[in-house]
Amino acid sequence: MEEIDLNVKVGKPFLVRPAEVTQRRPFFLSNFDQNLVFTVETIHFFGCNGEEDVAQTVERALSKLLVPYDYMAGRLKLNSEQGRLEIDCNGEGALFASASCDLTIDQLPDIAYPNPAFAQFILQEYGVSSLQDLPLLFLQVTRFKCGGFALGLGTNHVLLDGIAALDLMKNLAAIAKGQGLAVQPETDRTCLKARSPLKITHTHLEFTKSSEIPPTITTPLPTSKLSFNLFPISAQMLSRLKGSAQRACSSFEALTAHLWRAHTVALDSPPDKMSTLLFAVDVRAKMIPALPKGFAGNAIFPGYARATAGELRGAELSWCVQQVQEGIARVTDEYIRSAIDWLEVYKGVFCVDRSIVVSPWKKLAFEEVEYPWGKPLYSGPIINSWIDFLLLLPNGKDDGLNVFIALEEQQMNKFRSCLYHSY
Repeated sequence: MEEIDLNVKVGKPFLVRPAEVTQRRPFFLSNFDQNLVFTVETIHFFGCNGEEDVAQTVERALSKLLVPYDYMAGRLKLNSEQGRLEIDCNGEGALFASASCDLTIDQLPDIAYPNPAFAQFILQEYGVSSLQDLPLLFLQVTRFKCGGFALGLGTNHVLLDGIAALDLMKNLAAIAKGQGLAVQPETDRTCLKARSPLKITHTHLEFTKSSEIPPTITTPLPTSKLSFNLFPISAQMLSRLKGSAQRACSSFEALTAHLWRAHTVALDSPPDKMSTLLFAVDVRAKMIPALPKGFAGNAIFPGYARATAGELRGAELSWCVQQVQEGIARVTDEYIRSAIDWLEVYKGVFCVDRSIVVSPWKKLAFEEVEYPWGKPLYSGPIINSWIDFLLLLPNGKDDGLNVFIALEEQQMNKFRSCLYHSY
C-alpha cells in the first residue's frame, strides 16, 4: 500500500501533567504486562462540530484524567533487584500536540480502512533516547479544513488492554463534558502477582521460554512487499458460517476457526508444519475472585489452538471450531494462575512459532463513546504489517464486520478464495 502525504502540520509537543499532585511510588506490573512493552496506536475521527478549540478541551480533560490514572503520567523503569519492569509514578505527564490538515474528512482515504498514512495523526517524534524517558501516553488532536478532527492516541500496552482502553475513553469523554468519571478505574494489579510458592500445573504452549527464543524472530515486512485487504463479512455470512460449523458455537468461534484454516491454506506451509492460533480471552470474570469492575490493566490472556498445516487443510470447519472452543475452555482460574507462575520462572514471550493472531477490535465498540461533540465517525487501530495478525473491525453498517489482513500478493489471492469458499 502506497503511503500518502496528508500534509499534516503538527505544533510543538508538550507534556500534560496531572491536574493535582499525585503520590510518587513504584507501580507493580504483572507478568502479563512484562510482555507488552510496545505502543498501540488508535485513531478516532469526528465530524464538524461547533466547538472551536477542541484541542484545549481535550488537553484540560487529559490533565484531570491523569489524576485517577496517575500511573499513565509515569515512566517505565527496570527494578534491578527484582529483574522486572515497573512504572515510576513520577507525574512527568503525557505528551500532547495540536495539529492541522488542509484536507476535509471526505478528502481522506476511506477512514474505515486501516491506512499507514493515518499515522500522521499520531505523534511519532518523541525527542527521547531512552525507554525510561519515553512518555507512556501521547495524544494528538488534528483539525481538518471542514471543521472535523481526529483524535490520535498512542498508548504503551503496559498501561491497559482494549477493554480498559474503552473505559479510559469513556472517562475522557465524561470529563470533557464536565461530568464525573463514567467508570471508576481500579489500577492495582497485585491481584495478578505470582503465587508463593510457585505452582505450575499446566504446559503453556501459548508462550515460548525466553531461553528458547530463536536468534531471529520474524519482523514486519516492508509495506511495499505486502498486500493489504479489508474483507467484509456480513451478518448473513456469519450466520451461514455458524450453520456450516455443524456444532453450537458463537460467531467469533466460527469465524476465528475459519480464518485460521484460510490463513494456513494461504501460507501453503509444509503438511507437518505446526500452526498455533492465538486469540484474546478476557479473564476478568474467569479469575477467582473476579477482577474488580473497572480493572485498568491487562487482563487479556492468549487462548490458543494448535494443529499441523496438513490437519488444517484437510479438516472440516466443525473440527477447527472444536479446537478453538477447547482453547477458550482451557483458560480457567487455575490455568491463568499457572501461566503467571510459569512466566515468573521462564520469563517467556507469546508463542513465536505461530501462524495467526486474531484480534477482535469490533467487540470494543469505541465508536459508541459519546463525547461533547458526539460519537466518532470511526474508531480503530492504525495499520500494522505483521502477516500473522488479523483484525476484526466494525463495518459501521450492520452486525457484520470487516477482516483486515496483510499478506504477500499471491498469498492474499489464496486467502480470499478460501475465506469466501464456504459462503
